Amino acid sequence: MEDLTYWRGVLDGLDSTLVCILVRREAVSRTLGEIKGVNNLDTHQPSREQEIVTRLALLYSELGGHHHEPLDYIARVYTSVFNQSREIQDELSYQGCSKTQL
Repeated sequence: MEDLTYWRGVLDGLDSTLVCILVRREAVSRTLGEIKGVNNLDTHQPSREQEIVTRLALLYSELGGHHHEPLDYIARVYTSVFNQSREIQDELSYQGCSKTQL
């Protein structure tokens, strides 16, 4: 049981690191939302999302990830990340619109 406790502690630490990274990513998404709003750019860019997923799936494999379908695995994980980022950007992008654009 000591091993179980130890490895759960390792996962708890990794989860904390992930949350810190998500907070940083949210801050960047907010900035991007403001930029997209000012420049009247669409917050949903599927080709950019696919580019990110492809790059990260390759990185996942290079770093020794063992999922039998890395592209699918990363796509499922990042779908939620993209959706949350887009929600933040949509809110800020909308706020960045002038009244004549509404």
